[in-house]
Amino acid sequence: MSNNSQETATLTILRTSDAAKAEITFSVNSSLNDLKQKISTNSSLGPIDPAYQRLFHLGRELKSGGRSLKSLGVGRFSNFLLHLHSTCPETCDLLSSDEEVEIVVPVPEKRPAKQNKKEIIDLLDDDSDNEQEQGKRQRVS
Repeated sequence: MSNNSQETATLTILRTSDAAKAEITFSVNSSLNDLKQKISTNSSLGPIDPAYQRLFHLGRELKSGGRSLKSLGVGRFSNFLLHLHSTCPETCDLLSSDEEVEIVVPVPEKRPAKQNKKEIIDLLDDDSDNEQEQGKRQRVS
């Protein structure tokens, strides 16, 4: 798979979400960021922005974008398989007019307003009020 005179290799990129596979001939002296840019323009893997790409090789995530693929271990043990995981959120086509979609929004029923009857609650016992008033009347008389 590897050609040492030009330091190029055929890398197999396997997308983890649906097992789509692409083979890219690329220099192992190129940076990880360069590879991510090439993957983003690959038609079989779809347009995945490099910011949303996570690449794995031999079970390790390749994070250092400025380092060369060779220094990151790509090609070690004659293994040129990279796993691509996309963290890009799912997109939906809002401009498609193939089908008409009816959106139904439930409207809550209007309930009759409760009538707030304010009641005055006398916290004092009526019997004790009468006894106190009678006691005052007897003293005055």
